[in-house]
Amino acid sequence: MTVPEQVAKFLKDNKGRGFCDNCIKIRVRLARPQQAQQAASALATSEDFQRADANCSGCGGMKKVTWAK
Repeated sequence: MTVPEQVAKFLKDNKGRGFCDNCIKIRVRLARPQQAQQAASALATSEDFQRADANCSGCGGMKKVTWAK
């Protein structure tokens, strides 16, 4: 499974909950936060995902988060 597929699956499994890139990295077990950022940014261009500044459901910080609609 590719990194974008892993990130999409994680976000769909947690539908409606937004996660920052670092929390995605940790939960999907990626090597670098940049992998999560690139995948999340790409997913956000589709109708199924959104990316915006909000509180992260993982760490609680106000960050750029991505979630499945």
